Amino acid sequence: MTTAPDIHGPHIEYKYSIEECDVNKSKQDALQAYRRVRQNCLEHIRGPSTYPIYRQLSKLAWHTAVFQTLNEARSLEPDAPVSGPAWELLREGYASLMALGIRRLLDKDKRRISLAWVVEKLEKNSYLMTREFYVCHDGLPYDYETSRAKYYQAMSADERNETCFHPASGPEGWGMSEAMHEEFDKLCGYPSRRSRDDKISKSVFASMKELLSHESIATVERMASKVIAHAVIIKPGENGIVMPTYQDVSTALETLVGLANFICTGIFFDVHLGSVVPIYSGDPIESIDQPWISSGNLSQLSGFWHELCSSMNAWPGSERITAMLIPPVQQPTSADGFQ
Repeated sequence: MTTAPDIHGPHIEYKYSIEECDVNKSKQDALQAYRRVRQNCLEHIRGPSTYPIYRQLSKLAWHTAVFQTLNEARSLEPDAPVSGPAWELLREGYASLMALGIRRLLDKDKRRISLAWVVEKLEKNSYLMTREFYVCHDGLPYDYETSRAKYYQAMSADERNETCFHPASGPEGWGMSEAMHEEFDKLCGYPSRRSRDDKISKSVFASMKELLSHESIATVERMASKVIAHAVIIKPGENGIVMPTYQDVSTALETLVGLANFICTGIFFDVHLGSVVPIYSGDPIESIDQPWISSGNLSQLSGFWHELCSSMNAWPGSERITAMLIPPVQQPTSADGFQ
């Protein structure tokens, strides 16, 4: 049994009302729009949506960790006997799970939960991504220096010499405000002078889109679309489909995980997504050195194989399917000239 990283929580909520935020009244409608975009994107990534992006990524990471560990086991003992059909099923199954899982994260349909949708949502609403909304969207002060001065002025001499925790939210959250200003500086190219209207650089959104088109991701997506999800006709003279390597799959997954985390921690100054591989309740390599069945039962298992194949080989002439396809015999009626 595996447990996904514990990052999934309740809906994104705001502690302070729009009116309590350090934003001019004329910008309150825009701030409301910003908070909706922020809420939608973060809930798509870390929940509590039905199948959040990070849960999808964690599942793919788990499959990768398991498969690569099994593959490493074969490398450690290349001469060890292994069932060819079982290994083929494992290899093909891993390829299908990863290809379709990565492709799903690139779906731009607004009815889907995908990383591509989040990136597109951010780009369409880039005009809302200002320094002012970034810092002040939930009660923090824009001017952290003035807030800090007021905070210390209100303290007695003895209190100033004591160890204390500074407020991390609300009008007195000057420390958090300062940290968010510094983070936003990175996103807008370190301007010589800060302004409330500074915006996240267009190059940031362009770079996010480029990451979604990374060659490793594109190679995996092509396999998903042209080999696994669809059977594409390759005409004579056309080049075949370049299949991804295991390294391509790992690079694609790493890119998507990094992008999802950047949106949370960079674009929205939210929580770090943490470990991507789910926690397994036992030892993931337990019993890997044991056979699936004892030699005494091989004869019985061989009989099962032949009986199963014989049954499946009869499917082409299935009477059940034929009966469903052939129309029933029409009974003669008086209209046909019969009395």
